[in-house]
Amino acid sequence: MVTSSQSARRRTRHVVPDRDMVAGNCFEVVGGSGGVQLARNRLVVAGRGRSLRAPVPPARGTEPARRSLPVRFLYWPGWKKLAAMATTVATIGASGAAVAALWFSGQSLRATDDQYDLSRQTAVTDRFRVAAEQLSSDKINVRLSGIYLLERLAKDSPADQPTVFTLLTSFLRTHPQATACTAEVSGPTTFPGPVPDPPDATPIDVQAVLTAIVRRDPGSDDIGYGPDLDRLCLPRATLSVSSDAAPAPLRRVRLDRTYLRGGDLRGANLSGSQLAFADLSFATLSRADLTGARLGGANLVYAGFDDGRLLATSFDDANLSFATFSGADLTGATFDRANLTRANFARANLSEVNFAGARLTEVNLDGANLAGADLTGATLAGADLAGADLTGAVMDGANLDGVTHDEATIWPKGFRPPPAAR
Repeated sequence: MVTSSQSARRRTRHVVPDRDMVAGNCFEVVGGSGGVQLARNRLVVAGRGRSLRAPVPPARGTEPARRSLPVRFLYWPGWKKLAAMATTVATIGASGAAVAALWFSGQSLRATDDQYDLSRQTAVTDRFRVAAEQLSSDKINVRLSGIYLLERLAKDSPADQPTVFTLLTSFLRTHPQATACTAEVSGPTTFPGPVPDPPDATPIDVQAVLTAIVRRDPGSDDIGYGPDLDRLCLPRATLSVSSDAAPAPLRRVRLDRTYLRGGDLRGANLSGSQLAFADLSFATLSRADLTGARLGGANLVYAGFDDGRLLATSFDDANLSFATFSGADLTGATFDRANLTRANFARANLSEVNFAGARLTEVNLDGANLAGADLTGATLAGADLAGADLTGAVMDGANLDGVTHDEATIWPKGFRPPPAAR
């Protein structure tokens, strides 16, 4: 027969559920002789102390507590950093290799360029030597070949242009006919009469050199200097260009005492050139630009400057008898003590021109602009002033005997004009 104590021990242990148990917290009620025992988070069955709670899985990313050496090597966390470092090193290495390749390529190109420059200089030297030898030939066709070869060399190698034209001008100075009239132009040429007949026309090879000078690039000349043609005998030489071409670049060419009687310089650019005591009698310089040129003491008898540009050009002491300046612009030019007997300035712009002490006997100033001109002490006997504008001109001591003028002539303010010859 079961006693009451045994019945109590055999009673089933009742677990009292609670809301805490649903949330993961449970309590147990243990019956027995010891009364009721309440335990948290644990269910004890039959007094064995076994927990009924589900096992908690290990945290994500953790490895088993016990790992072998290969597994630890495989899962070593430094692999990512090591891979990044390796990538960086590889990139730097590739960049260095590219830079080295570029450097070596640059060195190779530089060596190639140096070799090319050396070959080019050698070719230029050889061409120069051959051309110089041809200039000394006694055959005209060989000399012409040398001249044209040098001209081509100057175009291909601008740095050598001054040397090329120094050689060509030296050739002119050793040419017999280019020095035949040196004695005639060694002194002032202000004589009033016509000059003696010149030698024969300029030889073909000499003209070929002058043509090369006209066609050269003045930007490659020595700074401040052009070809030196001083004291050469170049009668009837052509230094002109066609009317539809750019002006012949003779700027800063030295032509002091050069004999150019009857020369053709139409459209030539002689701005800033030196032509002191040069002989340009009977020369044609229409449309030429002589701005700032110096022609002091030059022989310009019968020279033609029609429609030319002669701003601030100096003709002091020059002989300009019978010269023509129709339609030319001579603003600011000077003619101190120049001989302008029977010169033609019809419709020319002579504003601010200095004619002090000049001889303007029987000069034609029909329709010329002489505003602000200085005619102090000038001789205008027999001059034609019909339609001339003398506004603001200085005429102190000017000789106006026999001048002709009309109602279109404009005199300086307060000036009393002489009686008209017609």
